[in-house]
Amino acid sequence: MCPNTTCSSRVCAAAVGCMLAAWLAAVPARADQVLAGSDNYPRGRVSGFAGGVLRFLTPDGVTHRIPFAQVDQVVVDNFAWAKDFNAAETYLARQEPGSAAVRYERALRVAGDFWPNLIRLRLLQARDRAGHFNEAVVQFLHVAEAMPDAALGLVPTCIPDTAGDRTRRALERLDEVLRRQGGKPAEAPLQILHFAILEKVEPDKAAELAGAVVRLSAPESEFGGRSALRSVQLRALQLLQERGRNADVVAGVDRLLADAPEAVLPDCLLLKGRALYTSALESGSAEEFKQAGLAFMRVAIHYPSDARAGDALLWAARVHERIQRPAQAVQLLRECLARSDVSSSTRSDAQSLLRRLTG
Repeated sequence: MCPNTTCSSRVCAAAVGCMLAAWLAAVPARADQVLAGSDNYPRGRVSGFAGGVLRFLTPDGVTHRIPFAQVDQVVVDNFAWAKDFNAAETYLARQEPGSAAVRYERALRVAGDFWPNLIRLRLLQARDRAGHFNEAVVQFLHVAEAMPDAALGLVPTCIPDTAGDRTRRALERLDEVLRRQGGKPAEAPLQILHFAILEKVEPDKAAELAGAVVRLSAPESEFGGRSALRSVQLRALQLLQERGRNADVVAGVDRLLADAPEAVLPDCLLLKGRALYTSALESGSAEEFKQAGLAFMRVAIHYPSDARAGDALLWAARVHERIQRPAQAVQLLRECLARSDVSSSTRSDAQSLLRRLTG
């Protein structure tokens, strides 16, 4: 109540406003913290999480957008579940993922707003790093449907080397979730995990799925989803080549070359060259041999400091031998052998071919 009963309502309202401001100033400010590589964001507030990006509001009113894939640790304040979450983050940073998973599970039960999605990502990482395959798959299924762009970059890697109850249960869960996708964004990460499991435990079934995997597409995301997808697609193409499906390999590589990350381009070109070379051996087509040679030489010319350039030179020499150009083959073999980064098997094959051509 205003001590001056004659004051106007406007003056009383101002007094109440001052009292409220004073009370708010006395309340301890919430202080979250985010560590991301060499960047430290202290004394602020995590204000949102979407699209793989953490939003962090600093006291000066600036909102920082931090890719969650780059976040090492988050410390939160003023939440009932903060103790569990913060402990989990500490355990994960200490490379104790099993202990981290237990605390993330506790925090997940009571967290609200945008936090469950963030915690699920961390829980998926913890389960995978701890080697908890089936638990990682369960979390991955949640993430794939809620955040497909993030899931592509977080496909579990702790897949058992042999078939068993764990892989059978995982495949059953995947099939159930895949049946309800119908072209939704979650289909790509789910198919990638499906292929990755089959690749280890049932290679023949993985080969049947490889063609569909190569045709998958996904936008780039803060989690590097497209790069992860292209790496898996390259493995799918290698599986197709092992089974003699050379035309599918060439078509698949041409699709990947449009936007494949730089790191896998030499492997893509080598794969295409070998597929064309094998097909040419069967058909006797000089044109196919020449196309194979072009693929190999693109590696040698555009990636001269890459160790894979030595393999490309050897394969290009084989092409020249087949199209009756022994002098060019010899020159390429000598370039290959002059390199210090070729593998022992490549060096041995190059020496053997050089002896045959010059002997």
